Parts: sequence; C-alpha cells; structure tokens
Amino acid sequence: MTFPQDQKIGEMAYFANEVMRPLLGETLVRPVRTGVVSEEDFETVRRQAQPFRPLNRCKKDINSRRVILAPDCVFLTEDYQAGTAGDTISVEIKPKQGWHSLKVGAT
Repeated sequence: MTFPQDQKIGEMAYFANEVMRPLLGETLVRPVRTGVVSEEDFETVRRQAQPFRPLNRCKKDINSRRVILAPDCVFLTEDYQAGTAGDTISVEIKPKQGWHSLKVGAT
C-alpha cells in the first residue's frame, strides 16, 4: 500500500538534494536519501514517539515506513573537518517548500 506520505518523503529528499544543497553549497548541506524501516522498528518509533507529540499532532498518525536518511552531523568526517578548528556547531535545516514575497517589507 502506498501512502501520500511516501510521496512527500521523496519530495522532501529531492528538495534537500536538488534545491537546498545547490543553494547553500555542498560543504554545508550533505546529501540525504530515502529508505524503508522494518515493521518492528516502525511500530517501536510510533509507540515511543506518541507521548512526546504535541496534543494538536496526536490526531495525525505515522502511517508510512518510508523515511529520510541523513548523515549524523554531530561528529565530522575527515572531509568535513578540513579547514576547521575548535568546536563545531551542527544546524538542522528542515527542508520545506515555501514562497518568498516579492513585496518590499513583506514578512
């Protein structure tokens, strides 16, 4: 069975790789890919995540085993350590689509 969320996951990965990565640069945005988790892992995440979800999100349920796989940026690989010194900061940029207003001063 294919869920609408399956397509959304693919679109988010595409947006991260084909829009955000070229815009921000390959040194700042690592590529992501999609995968499918096992039924057992899916049920574990579903069960353990539910108590932490905001009340307004509890009506929605996780219904797709398709996921975005992204590199762990807490520890830098040698390639990404080149030219760095001291501590590093990892910032997650959640890929979302949106629009920029062309009106001056619009927020």
